Amino acid sequence: MSTFVREETNIKKIISYLYISIIPLLIFGFYKNGIKGYDGIFILHPLILDLIGFASGALVSIILEKKKPLTSFYPFYGLLSASLVFPNTSIIVFGLICFISLFIYKKINKNNVNIVCVIALIVILISNFYETSYLNLVINSNTNLDGLDYLLGKGSAGLNASCTLLSLASYLYLSTKDFYKREIPLYSFLTYSILMVIYLSFIGDINSLFVRLLSNGTIFSLVFVSTMGSTSSYTKRGRICYALILGILMFILSFSFPSLAVISAIFLVSIMHKYIDKLLK
Repeated sequence: MSTFVREETNIKKIISYLYISIIPLLIFGFYKNGIKGYDGIFILHPLILDLIGFASGALVSIILEKKKPLTSFYPFYGLLSASLVFPNTSIIVFGLICFISLFIYKKINKNNVNIVCVIALIVILISNFYETSYLNLVINSNTNLDGLDYLLGKGSAGLNASCTLLSLASYLYLSTKDFYKREIPLYSFLTYSILMVIYLSFIGDINSLFVRLLSNGTIFSLVFVSTMGSTSSYTKRGRICYALILGILMFILSFSFPSLAVISAIFLVSIMHKYIDKLLK
């Protein structure tokens, strides 16, 4: 979000645009991971995660900001965090980490790091220590997917982050708004794509290009998380530099942590955003 956003009216408009852009992805995520992906009562599990994320941010906005939830960015941060975690994540684990992290983040009020990435990374890493799944194993057993499958949201990713097509539609919608940092998703993805094309051509595996580019919720994370206003560069040249660094980090991390490469890269580059803007003013 741009630095001109200071008035309450502008903030309300921006928040409304963000919710409008993410609603189709929430619906798709609930259908895929709830209605289609779960058995029995656990069909509501993904929806509860979304509500817990929103409620965690809403509590922080009420307690610390003295604001109504829909006039604060914190409920949206909580919702984004829920969108990135595994569909079978423990509700209690996610709720505690999400609320505590947002509360501390607001208390410190430094805006030095992308809090959505912090929450998602902590929850995902903790989730790796236990194996409690209510997923329908028949639905989720097909791993022989191609680029088109990932485009249509059939691949694995965060709760609401798997449908590349809807994420692209959200990007096009948000790109029409003045506050949105459209350069960041565009240039970071182009950088990542070029590096991946060079690498896959070198090893003779160019057929896997689209799977590598579109898996793990890459587009969703770039569209919504990398552009968060308080933790991404705001100057024109800063945004481009931020995006180039992000694309390079995504490529490097994809070899060690493919499922976490994007959010890990966003986390790292968010730490640098203030220095990038100072250097390129």
